[in-house]
Amino acid sequence: MKKIVLLLTTILMGIGAFAQFQAGNILVNGTLVFGSNQSKSINGGTTTDGPKTTTFEIGPGLEYFFTDKISFGAEIDFSTEKTVDKNPGGPYDETRDKTTLTTISPFAAMYFINEEKFALFCKLGVGFGFGKNVYETITGGTTVSNENKVSSFEIGLKPGVVVHLSEKFGMTATIGELGYRSNKSDNGNTVNKNSSYGLQISPALGFGIFFKLK
Repeated sequence: MKKIVLLLTTILMGIGAFAQFQAGNILVNGTLVFGSNQSKSINGGTTTDGPKTTTFEIGPGLEYFFTDKISFGAEIDFSTEKTVDKNPGGPYDETRDKTTLTTISPFAAMYFINEEKFALFCKLGVGFGFGKNVYETITGGTTVSNENKVSSFEIGLKPGVVVHLSEKFGMTATIGELGYRSNKSDNGNTVNKNSSYGLQISPALGFGIFFKLK
């Protein structure tokens, strides 16, 4: 979080003033998210690596400004989350859990501050996702794989910041999310569902760019 604030502050100090968003503007957006997280445990001076989770997401989008401060748009995201545990315990030497998901998300955004250098906004989005999950267990060189169909639904508020780098080009960053998410997994025999809600601060860094068509 501190790194994001420092980066945006440095950029703002080094750029000139450009046109703020106006009614009728059309933006082509692109987002990129990458994150990695691994737990460790210490027992008697011995450190053991826990599961390692990596996240990657990329998505284009389109946004139209109805007024200077209100916009509507849609995004389509392609994401992958993979967790590898090389010390799972039990009969397995290693486990791998990988989920790939395509999510379509219409949204509405309110720009509370809309200046020539930067803007602050809050985005309300609804996402409908579909994809698959592959869970692998490895024992003595033998890999057993199980595949499930997955789907998701989410609704949430995301605050963020925009930095204008030129008249037509800029960058965005989002900071956490307050909302609700549900997931469903189906292997043909069993259906599992889970849901979560509340404030989420992700370890992944999320940045976006935009190009102003109009």
